[in-house]
Amino acid sequence: MSLAIALTKFFTTYTALLGRATPLRLLVGVSGGPDSLALLHALAQLQTFDLEIHIAHLNHCLRGDESRADAQFVADFARNLRLPCYQAEFEVANYAKTCGLSLEAAARAVRYAFFAHLMSAHQIGLLLIAHQADDQAETVLLHLLRGSGPHGLAGTPALAAFPLPTTSPAFGYDLDFIRKAKVGRPLLDLWRPEIEAYCTTHNLQPRFDRSNADTAYLRNRVRLELLPLIEREYKSGFKQNLVRLATILQTDEQFLDEQTTQRFSQVATIQDFTIAFELAAFRATHPALQVRLLRQAYQKLNGSLENLETVHLDLMREAVQTDMPTWMLELPGGIVAHKTVRRLILSNPSKILASLPQLPPDVDSLPLTINNRVKLLLAHGWFIEARIFDKADIGDLQNTDRFIARLDYPKVGAALKLRSRQPGDKLQPLGAPGHRKLQDVLLDAKIPKAARSRWPIVVTATPPGQIVWVAGGCIAEPFKVTEQSQQVLELKLRHF
Repeated sequence: MSLAIALTKFFTTYTALLGRATPLRLLVGVSGGPDSLALLHALAQLQTFDLEIHIAHLNHCLRGDESRADAQFVADFARNLRLPCYQAEFEVANYAKTCGLSLEAAARAVRYAFFAHLMSAHQIGLLLIAHQADDQAETVLLHLLRGSGPHGLAGTPALAAFPLPTTSPAFGYDLDFIRKAKVGRPLLDLWRPEIEAYCTTHNLQPRFDRSNADTAYLRNRVRLELLPLIEREYKSGFKQNLVRLATILQTDEQFLDEQTTQRFSQVATIQDFTIAFELAAFRATHPALQVRLLRQAYQKLNGSLENLETVHLDLMREAVQTDMPTWMLELPGGIVAHKTVRRLILSNPSKILASLPQLPPDVDSLPLTINNRVKLLLAHGWFIEARIFDKADIGDLQNTDRFIARLDYPKVGAALKLRSRQPGDKLQPLGAPGHRKLQDVLLDAKIPKAARSRWPIVVTATPPGQIVWVAGGCIAEPFKVTEQSQQVLELKLRHF
């Protein structure tokens, strides 16, 4: 199959999913090697479709002058084609060491974060990658060696959702936009010799990455040693069989994914970076879907399936089937799975914590001086808004929003303070006969333990330190609005 035919097949097949905008804007990841160079050249020659092509090249800073020469080569090639080219450098080796990642995993994380950054900045909804049939065969065999199930053995599809970067070092991006983006691999029907022949025919002189010959990497050993051995000694056509297996399983996976999504809406509850499965409903689900439900929950919380292994899924399923009342497992990416008497819960504690109102970092207290209307900024996009009303202007004083406090203004005064929890803190909650420890109030309000130390507490300036309101919890009885109240102070805890 020629590259032109492969590209025509790809764009024709996926036109409905890619949208009918003219021109179709796409970003092409170009390393300078044979595959990406051939893909870029063929795209530039394609006349059948109206394409707006953008080029991305990331220097991983792993090969010194060779890496810089690759970047210059891609820039020159793009200039000759009169196409925009975006480049960046990133010290991947240092990043891998800092984050405890393999060099391959770190390079991939940085690369996709860079792609996401460019796609967000230029409103490009499609990324094209030059993976071909040999890459597909290697991927399937690697997953087989690692004990993957059908999902892994299905390899990489020709069109898929953009893999959300689990980290975004130095590259910001619009998460909502990237959630809708796609990654296309239009060369999966072509084998490496066909692509190399294309380069020869069109006098392309691609760069050679010597790290591709380094057998310290498992993928290189599979490509250079294991696959040739099997083809030579045991089974000619083995690579074709691996690709055929991936194609068959992709069809099965598509159907099962549709069933999983339908079942997910029936058995899962999503709230605040937490996904809960009712045990009875989960156990009643067919085993073929149980693993997929867990995988889908993990992906929603983590942004990708990166580093999630079969053993993690098996441990969660086993926990569901046992009579053990409580159980917990730490998953890759900081995701935590724990089981209660009635539910299996997956959560992302770091995102939960980052989504909660807290005092800014390194700040123990802030003045909250009331002057008709003020806004006091907190961490993570939260703020406190204060307004003063005549009681007659409010009407119904009933309030069920725990992030709103209505207080007797003369009693609390104009000089309040926002501070964090202190040892020995107590208050008399609204309607309670006596005082309670602040830590118990926070516990009853279901404030996560990790957030309690910096949770916003409103206190009086005179007398100093008397608790007026526990944001998201309760107001203090002495400061409630009564029949005798004339003015009302309304405090709102809100998010931008």
